Amino acid sequence: MARVEATPSGVVRTAGLIRSGHDDAHIVMLQISGSALIQQGEQCRTMSPGEFDVVQADKPYVLDFPRLFSQYVIKLPRGTQPVGRVISPTAARFVRSLARDLLDPDIEPDGICDEVTARALQELLCGRPPQPGLSHHAPDLYSLAVAMIREKMFEPLLGRGRVAQELGVSVRTLARAFAMRGTTFDRSLWNVRLEAAYEALLSSRGSASITEIALRHGFSDSSHFTRRFKARFGATPGSMLNR
Repeated sequence: MARVEATPSGVVRTAGLIRSGHDDAHIVMLQISGSALIQQGEQCRTMSPGEFDVVQADKPYVLDFPRLFSQYVIKLPRGTQPVGRVISPTAARFVRSLARDLLDPDIEPDGICDEVTARALQELLCGRPPQPGLSHHAPDLYSLAVAMIREKMFEPLLGRGRVAQELGVSVRTLARAFAMRGTTFDRSLWNVRLEAAYEALLSSRGSASITEIALRHGFSDSSHFTRRFKARFGATPGSMLNR
């Protein structure tokens, strides 16, 4: 599993390279930014941010990246079933959620999230069961963490570290519990705050300003709040106040 960030470039795997170093793996690519042109056999397609594709390493292929790009690349043994047959709706939702988080300018890159994302995505693609101990623990941990987020969402310093400490687990274990639900701690925290802000706007009837509601619900300023609110609900906070 690797995260690739590079300038415009290309990759050509020829029949000669295949003979000199045989490899029959599936190569799964999840595009984060930029685009990729993929050609294998008679098929030619374009991959945009948030989309994924698969090439077979034992057949010639051409990859073209016309501009700056970044992507996750996962190498799966051919011993697994063809990837296209094992990706479930849950995995598809996970990939879309992952892509949204990776493209979200308000969520900073995070090594721990990268690691648990890689493992969770590989398990989903391979159809592997959770590791021993996670099958009964992760769902309960996720529910406990969400309940704590709802209880303490107005605290400005609420974060993964504090929630993990109070629940008696590592930050990595907590992040993995959210990853297996197709989301992240940060996205869940912002969604809970946005939902509460939505209700506050409806009930305030002009008694509180947008800035006051934004600061009360953990947003740094009204522009940050407005951007996230519109992305979440398809309407501006101002339009809610005028209802």
